[in-house]
Amino acid sequence: MDKSDGSLELLPALYSVGQVVLSRQGKDRGKFYVVVGLEKDRLALADGERFNVSRPKRKNPRHVQRTSRCVAELAKLIEAKRDIDHGRFCQILAGIRDVPAEE
Repeated sequence: MDKSDGSLELLPALYSVGQVVLSRQGKDRGKFYVVVGLEKDRLALADGERFNVSRPKRKNPRHVQRTSRCVAELAKLIEAKRDIDHGRFCQILAGIRDVPAEE
């Protein structure tokens, strides 16, 4: 939802930590990410390769498409602020790449 000052208000019901999103804009179009944090007007995203939980990609929520997938295992680790093994993160994300995104 847009605020009068032009900034985007993130509603907790729209995005949650551990949710899988698909990039729809930018050089990374078509790439899957996991939401690792919610900021004022950006989503903090990780792909397990270039962007990880400690150094996420910040992206406008308008430029991603939500999917019905939520990775509970990653969400628990992220919320507990535990270190996530790079290989396990990539393995989990690779397993969901074949799942079609919501329209």
